[in-house]
Amino acid sequence: MEDMHVTKMMMMVDKLKGIGTRTIDIMGGEPTLHKDLAIFVSYAMDKAMGINISSNGSGNGLLNSIQDSCPDALIGISINSREDITKAADSVRQKGLLVKTVVGRNKDETMLSDILSMGATATNLIYMDEMAPDGIGATLPFDEFYFWIREAFGGNGAAPVFCSGFLPDTDTYPSLRNKRCPAGTTKVGIMPDGSVYPCNLFFGFPEFRIGNIFTSSFDEIWGNEILSFFRDFDGNLCPRKDCRLHAMCHGGCPAHSYSHFGDLAAPEPRCVTMSQ
Repeated sequence: MEDMHVTKMMMMVDKLKGIGTRTIDIMGGEPTLHKDLAIFVSYAMDKAMGINISSNGSGNGLLNSIQDSCPDALIGISINSREDITKAADSVRQKGLLVKTVVGRNKDETMLSDILSMGATATNLIYMDEMAPDGIGATLPFDEFYFWIREAFGGNGAAPVFCSGFLPDTDTYPSLRNKRCPAGTTKVGIMPDGSVYPCNLFFGFPEFRIGNIFTSSFDEIWGNEILSFFRDFDGNLCPRKDCRLHAMCHGGCPAHSYSHFGDLAAPEPRCVTMSQ
C-alpha cells in the first residue's frame, strides 16, 4: 500500500480536528520512512492536536529534528534488544525520549533494568501482542505480566502498557467503565489509503473496515453497526475465575480473540491458551 500523500495527511488532520479528535498516534511499519513525516507532525501540532510517534529508532536524525521543532510531540523509541540499546542510547539521553519495550514470556529482567537506566523521559513496558497462532507461546497471561512488572519494577519508573480491554483507563476516559474496549469508542485506526477500522489490530481483517476517512462521513463511520460489540460490556466472560484481576478485567483484546478463535467474544488467547 502506498504512503498517504502529504496533502491527504492535512485533509485527514482537518477532518479529525473538526470532529473533536485530540490525539493522533503515528505507527508503522516505520514512520520515519515517510518523507513528509516532519511536515505532517508540524501541521497537526499547529492545529493543537497531540502527536505520538512510535519508531524503531532507525531514523534518529529525523526524530531529533522533529523533537527540536515540535518539542511537545511525544516520541517513543522501541528497544527490545541489547543492539537496540546501543543504537538508541545517545538519542534517548540527549533528547530524553520515551522508551518502549515489549514484554513477553522470555522477559530479561537484567536487560529491562539496563533500559530503565538509560535516562528516558519514561519507560513503557508493553504487553506483547501476537495475532498469529504459531507465536502465542511467546506471550504470557495478562495477570502474570501485570503483577510481575509491579513486583519487579514498581518503584523504578516503569509503566505497564496494555489495552483497556483488560483494565480500562477510566481516569482518562470515564466512559470506558461500561465499554468492552477502546476500539470504536475512544479510538479508531486509519490506514494510509484512508480506510478506517475499530483499531489498528483489525487492519488485517477487511470485514472490519468501517469506512474511509476521505470518502465517508464521520456519522457513517461512527455509526457502523460493527462497533456495537466494543461499546457494550456486561461482565468478564473469561473462564479463568481464579485470576486475581477477573473482577476488574473486561476480558482482554477482542482482536486477539477474533484472530485466534474467529469470535470477538472468545476468551483472550494469551491468557487462556497459556494457562491450560
